[in-house]
Amino acid sequence: MTEASGTALRAYVAAVILAGAAALAASVADLRPADALGPRPVVVAVFVALLVVGELSPLAWLASRDGGEITASWTFSLGLILLAPPGTAMIVIALVGAALELRLRKPLVRVLFNTAQVTVSIAAADLLVTLLADRAELWSPAGPGVRWVLVVFAAGMLAVVVNALLTCAVLALSQQLSIVRVVREAALADWALDLLLIGLTPVLLVVSVRSFVVFPLLLIVVVGVYLSARVAWGHRHEATHDLLTGLPNRRMFFRQSELSLKAAQSRHRQMALLVIDLDGFKEINDRLGHAVGDLALRHVAQRLSSQRRAADLVARLGGDEFVVLLGGTIDDDGARAMAAALRESLREPLMVDGVPVHVGGSVGLAVYPEHGEDVDTLLAHADAAMYQAKTARTGVGVYDGERDRNGPTRLGMLAELNSALDRHDELFCVYQPKIDLRTGLVCGVEALVRWRHPSRGVLAAGHFMPVAEQTELMDRLTMRVLRDAVAQAVAWAERGYEVPVSINVSARNLMQYRFPEAVREVLVQYGLPARMVEMEITENTVTSDPVRAEVVLGMLRKLGVAISLDDFGTGYSSLAHLRGLPLDAVKIDRSFVKNLCTNHGDQVIVRSIIDLASNLDLRTVAEGVEDDETLQRLRELGCDMAQGFYLCVPTDAAEVEGQIVARAALAALRDGSGAQP
Repeated sequence: MTEASGTALRAYVAAVILAGAAALAASVADLRPADALGPRPVVVAVFVALLVVGELSPLAWLASRDGGEITASWTFSLGLILLAPPGTAMIVIALVGAALELRLRKPLVRVLFNTAQVTVSIAAADLLVTLLADRAELWSPAGPGVRWVLVVFAAGMLAVVVNALLTCAVLALSQQLSIVRVVREAALADWALDLLLIGLTPVLLVVSVRSFVVFPLLLIVVVGVYLSARVAWGHRHEATHDLLTGLPNRRMFFRQSELSLKAAQSRHRQMALLVIDLDGFKEINDRLGHAVGDLALRHVAQRLSSQRRAADLVARLGGDEFVVLLGGTIDDDGARAMAAALRESLREPLMVDGVPVHVGGSVGLAVYPEHGEDVDTLLAHADAAMYQAKTARTGVGVYDGERDRNGPTRLGMLAELNSALDRHDELFCVYQPKIDLRTGLVCGVEALVRWRHPSRGVLAAGHFMPVAEQTELMDRLTMRVLRDAVAQAVAWAERGYEVPVSINVSARNLMQYRFPEAVREVLVQYGLPARMVEMEITENTVTSDPVRAEVVLGMLRKLGVAISLDDFGTGYSSLAHLRGLPLDAVKIDRSFVKNLCTNHGDQVIVRSIIDLASNLDLRTVAEGVEDDETLQRLRELGCDMAQGFYLCVPTDAAEVEGQIVARAALAALRDGSGAQP
């Protein structure tokens, strides 16, 4: 919202509050205490009670935004200004409205504004009745005539129209929308219910004055009509809102987005969409159950809603994916700030039934017209930006056309990856040797998956693994890599080369008690000893559920499979994990290895890791070795193994076999000459 529009909004709210206060003061000035309850105090008391009941159960006619309600209290509010002196009616209506607003803990300014707008609306109706009809006619022996009934009906409709216009005006100012559009979207859609509620007022008045014993029977009709309207409202709300979180659903989102886009186009301003995808939500469902997952989604919806501006719309697209339409006036910096604020709101643990649940999120941003000129394109590009943020682990991403020019969106990539898993020619493994620093021999290989994409060429795992980790495709992908790696180890063994293979395991795999059995079945199928397979894990894969992860890792160790901790030294609780996990080796992260010979701090860290691992009877593997000086320094520090581009880049099985043969021949020559490897 611009400074000018904010000033206009504040001035408008202040004007309505002052008008409401003036109307209330004017009506009270003529009130005489002796006549405060009018000729029929009992009837007035009944209408006051019904007014309170009606206010307690409103029907929202602006379901997608703040404000805008129709209540059964309109019927009884209008009746009060005719049965009791206007001053009494105005005081009661203002007090009841303010008390209920305060009970809902709404901000004071909003309480004052809502009370004032109802007061002004009722004052307008009272003025019309005073000008066109005689209240004494209601109590005359002949009873009220047709003209009197029409005046009361017109006064009631005037009150509803004035109240709706006051509400729509504040919404239009706060969201910088056309008041015509807001009125069309809101009040005009429900004119039939307005007519019905106001039309009941003259009937209730006549019955209450002439034959009060019939009043309860008529009241049953009123309640029936109102409850029927509530059911109809409920069906309409369900059609446009998510039943679990109460947020607008995909249908409502697209409808509002199209309207906002048209407004942005006509006013030559920007519009932004944010797509938010939760991190690790699948693990919450698997670990704690769908009931807790549902509660977590409700908490997330509340967190996101609490951060939005009045002009914004937060919707749930489905699953753990949310979208935010940034309405009103927004620029690039404001959109980025909102994206960062929404992501930050998810960083604090959610308390679900007293249990802290950690749910992070990745946010993608797309802005009209820079990133698309229709809602479908903007949504797809925001989704692609979210995937880019998840892949780069930056948390927030702005759509980059250069990065996405030849690439599908996240959903498209999932569909393509699913198809690739059904075929045998797209996904394949390359292998990076691990070199024993004492002998110079190849002592194992790490299997790395690659995707021969039909249009994008060969993709490394970093281009598709992050999105796969959020879905069940990760299970299939891990087993695909395991089968290929085991089959290759068997092929090497048949040619006389005993080469252990290691594969990377995700958090999803460690959350499934059936995973060790699936590994056992693959080993039995290919006839490979379990000691020839190593599972590489990271600290992040364990921290999502340490208890379950340790159980699964223990089951793998019972099979005879080795366990290696990858990227060691980059986590926050490495020592605690080392103590509790059934490990065989640790891999020193490349960030410490690359500057080993030039950075004293990195030397201290690497030496400490090697000493710690040695004391715990664990082997050490240094990643990212890129020069001979680093290799020699690692050997001096007592590191067991190394891998990196200096030794061998990830390559196909034939090239690895050549490395195995060449290093074996070199070792034989060295043993004969006494040279160092």
